[in-house]
Amino acid sequence: MHGLGIRVPGAQLDYKREEFVRDLVYLEQVGFDSIELSPEDFDAISTGELDVKAAKNLKRILKNFDFHISVHAPLLLNLFNRDNPGLHREVLESCMKFTDIIGGDLLVYHPGRYIDNSEFARYGRKKYTKDEQDRLKEAEAATLRDIAGRYPGIMIACENLRSYVDYSPYSYAEYPWELAAQVRAAGSKNVGMMIDTGHLQLSAGHFGFDISESIKIAGLDPVHFHINDNHGICTFYTEKDKKGQLPFGRGDEHIEPGLGTFPFQEILGSFPGYSGRYIIELTSRYFYPAKIEKSFEFLEKTLKKIKKEKK
Repeated sequence: MHGLGIRVPGAQLDYKREEFVRDLVYLEQVGFDSIELSPEDFDAISTGELDVKAAKNLKRILKNFDFHISVHAPLLLNLFNRDNPGLHREVLESCMKFTDIIGGDLLVYHPGRYIDNSEFARYGRKKYTKDEQDRLKEAEAATLRDIAGRYPGIMIACENLRSYVDYSPYSYAEYPWELAAQVRAAGSKNVGMMIDTGHLQLSAGHFGFDISESIKIAGLDPVHFHINDNHGICTFYTEKDKKGQLPFGRGDEHIEPGLGTFPFQEILGSFPGYSGRYIIELTSRYFYPAKIEKSFEFLEKTLKKIKKEKK
């Protein structure tokens, strides 16, 4: 079945090359046809500048496989950043170059945060007027439009974001309908909206909106999916220990699909024309055969059920 992928932890290729290659061989054997990688996992970007040699080194490995490739931009990338906005734009451009070199066709981007979660303790609950928010969004849309225009073969997939009890809303992207509006504002054929199932469930639980209804309101088909599960219980920003949260079903657990409460069949089935990829995102300590294979089997089975119901 086309479009089943997984996010793969990177490796320092100068001493973990064989381990990384073994992972790719194994994932191909399981049945995955797609993978998602992050440039920072390979030390491919430093202070905004792309290490072209590192990207080409990775390309030489990937050319031995038939995976469709997407790339996830660094989590700290924030086009709303006010301390050094030029550096953040440089990182985004380097991510696009990295994606192009390794043969990828899609870059996942975490949309603008008025206050990034790494800055919560530094800035607190800083407020922005609507005019300030609108100016930041206009600048972000213009940047995405410009960079996307120079890389027409790469889709920029803008990801919906998770919520936090003590700081939300910190980004318009916590609301699917606002994310869709910003994608439309970018006005580019290769800037689209994507859905992270875990993030969506946490935001729905925090703000009290219905997951299915929020997608209908957004009125925009996704170009990419991140598949992971949780129990929809939003946490405080300071709760970072995933294994400690798991017994209580709290936070962005990134557990295998089907172990939490996300309505996968209902939501994935609501996009009958979807032709993109489904990328399983497991927390790194679950990236091992038993969890990987169960996740693949669950997703494959769910998609087959959806396909059968359509007939």
